[in-house]
Amino acid sequence: MKLRIIGILSMAILLAGSLFPVSASAEEKVVKVALMSSDIRSIDPHYGTTSPDYACIDPMFNALVRFKPGDIDPEKIEPDLAEKWDVSPDGLVWTFYLRKGVQFHKGYGELTAEDVKYSLEKAANKDTSGFASDFSSLDKVEAIDKGSSD
Repeated sequence: MKLRIIGILSMAILLAGSLFPVSASAEEKVVKVALMSSDIRSIDPHYGTTSPDYACIDPMFNALVRFKPGDIDPEKIEPDLAEKWDVSPDGLVWTFYLRKGVQFHKGYGELTAEDVKYSLEKAANKDTSGFASDFSSLDKVEAIDKGSSD
């Protein structure tokens, strides 16, 4: 009997959703994530290490590059905040070219090379990142183009 009631309620909800569709513009403006707040350790991308942390962090932050959605093959890594990158012949120097016009939330301005430098140095510092050991081979970060296109 319980299964029948659950099935009827599910069908009613689906029917109501098709009768009263939400406009596309409203769907694009709001993202709701339901998690137990006590399970979230940190929303700082340099400290978040648990699955609940990632559930909050991933939709909020971008990286220079990303895995192609649905594929974790390193050969298929694609640009994200960077539009392209070059690697020196010896593989020791990586130069990233940032996408123009990427804006921080709430009017904090355009993403700059200095912002990326700060974030990478924070990630590599054991006092400010839980992932510093992942950056142990990083020698230095230089912001060649220090300004934005403002």
